[in-house]
Amino acid sequence: MKKDLKVFIIDKDEISASVIFSYLKETEIDMNIGIYNKFEQAENDISDKDFNIFIVDISENAELISEQIERTENRYPDCKFIITSYKLNSDIMVKFLRKSKKEFFEKPLTKGDFTEKFLQIVNRFNSEQDFTGHGKIITVYSNKGGLGKTTIAVNLAMELALSDKSKKTVIVDINNYLGDVTAFLDMTPAYDIHYVADKLFSSPNLSDIISTYRGADNLYVLADSPYRENADDIPSDKLVSLFNALRKEFEYIVVDCSSAITTKTKMLFELTDKILLTTVANLPTVNNCKKCLDFFEKNKTDNKLLMVLNRYSMSDECSITDIEEYLLYDFAATVPNDWQTVSGAINKGITVSEFAKDSVVSNSFRNLARIIKDSL
Repeated sequence: MKKDLKVFIIDKDEISASVIFSYLKETEIDMNIGIYNKFEQAENDISDKDFNIFIVDISENAELISEQIERTENRYPDCKFIITSYKLNSDIMVKFLRKSKKEFFEKPLTKGDFTEKFLQIVNRFNSEQDFTGHGKIITVYSNKGGLGKTTIAVNLAMELALSDKSKKTVIVDINNYLGDVTAFLDMTPAYDIHYVADKLFSSPNLSDIISTYRGADNLYVLADSPYRENADDIPSDKLVSLFNALRKEFEYIVVDCSSAITTKTKMLFELTDKILLTTVANLPTVNNCKKCLDFFEKNKTDNKLLMVLNRYSMSDECSITDIEEYLLYDFAATVPNDWQTVSGAINKGITVSEFAKDSVVSNSFRNLARIIKDSL
């Protein structure tokens, strides 16, 4: 059974506590929030039936509070702590790291940094508490549009589905009202991601409400919302629950991800098993790709990366070797520049393998599917 989220704000400064409270409310996450002047007041409300997050000010009585925190950690191992203070130094931080890693923020709190870290803690908890599914998430990403991200996502999903027809594959479009997956496949699904996320706990089988692609009975399509008012209002915790549910029912979950780096895309990068970072062979795009690599390294998700060079031609001025030497990263796969075949498939609303099964570009997508399966 899913635990409820309970947040304890322990802070003698009423203004500081109210600011933290307002930051938390703006996250739109369903949680119970309590405000306390002293740690011992909160102890009576702690329950092992909840997921407990403590936001504790240690500007006064740091020694006493460290003992209270350690006692709480011993009794409730799953609880998490965010430590705040008007002055932080390494000695204080070490004192509070006895049992587990904690997050530290010096006051006054910066809204963006604090909210981002809080959401990471919640999303990580949600992804860990119900992760019994065997399915693998493959996120196709590029940090700018027009690089063929949707083409790769759609055709990769098709090849994964065809590689084992006894198992289900789903492609999920989370491009927030601007997704193209349904256009590429000439589909109008009865239900979109917004509807399915709302029906998680009332529908026993997601495949009963997610549409199948006519070209493969085991390929399902979870579309972005066609309504602007629904485009970006799926809370992060509900999105995590959706992917956890998809893991239980589908062997492969291929995600056509938005190019924008938001709290939700960062959450998705943490959830996903493989990230296909897509680029093409021109200097501005390769420069942007290098920035992406730095971002993934900084966020410790670079171990999930597979680089894909799309629309590659032997006549390109930037060779594969040149790009790899510049990025200090090898490509896992390349997709040749065959605009005539790819655009022909898109215009007919079918996948490349259906349009030209024996083409070089179709073979490259089959090869990419094999690489993905071998890497998982």
